[in-house]
Amino acid sequence: MGREVYMLTGDNQRTAHAVARQVGIKPENVVAEVLPSGKSAKVKELQSIPAPSVSRRGLCSLLRKICCFRSREPLLDGEVPTEVHRFVAMVGDGVNDAPALAQADLGIAIGAGAEIAMEAADMVLVRSQLSDVVIALHLSSAIFHRIQLNFLFSLGYNAIGIPLAAGLFFALTGQPLAPFVSGGAMAMSSVSVVLSSLMLRRYKAPSIVERERPGLLQRILPSLGGSDALLRELQGEREALESARLMVQGKSITCGALWGTRCNCRDGACPCRRCDKTSRPERPMEEP
Repeated sequence: MGREVYMLTGDNQRTAHAVARQVGIKPENVVAEVLPSGKSAKVKELQSIPAPSVSRRGLCSLLRKICCFRSREPLLDGEVPTEVHRFVAMVGDGVNDAPALAQADLGIAIGAGAEIAMEAADMVLVRSQLSDVVIALHLSSAIFHRIQLNFLFSLGYNAIGIPLAAGLFFALTGQPLAPFVSGGAMAMSSVSVVLSSLMLRRYKAPSIVERERPGLLQRILPSLGGSDALLRELQGEREALESARLMVQGKSITCGALWGTRCNCRDGACPCRRCDKTSRPERPMEEP
């Protein structure tokens, strides 16, 4: 949708970058180990960006396209604003996110989140799904475009109808315009705007999740006569290697040993540092 996404979290750097890598967030846009006040300060920093070094006319043209600027006093001729205000939306669900939600231009809270977060937010998602944020922004854009269309239609309709009703029709035809014609034309204007707004009932949410393309193994194994068992074994080795990247106190997040249960990894494939399935039995010491 052309939006730049940042991650503000109180988790450690390693966990934050691992999650950001999975969802496609740039590493330079990840701010980890931040306090609630730091989240609000980061949102305020993102809102205020320095204005580009261009002429006043070029800057105004640029601002009309991407953002707007705030100025307490009117600008003089040849003067350009030194600060551009960029609109920032914040998504959060906890008490720690409340200051940032209040600071952002658009605060979006998760429906299953804390009560104080929902009070500080401007929008509350009914379902606890982050994909609804994209749908909400897309729907609001569609509604705004429909409002613009209705406004332009009403403006053009009245720009033609008012002069005709004021006497232009009589000047052109020599006959007065019947009152019922003017009333019917005004009613048709309102009906057309309502019908145009009802077209939003046919709104379709954008397709967010794309179908996963088959990997290299899925494409070449059928041609080589590979079996499903071999494919599952190779995929298991791949998952074991990927899960070994994120460790908590020497244990993998996918291993049941981290959560107080028995190890559920395959024999010899557990990435944990100390595991009964991977550790070799110690050889007994020979007596002298």
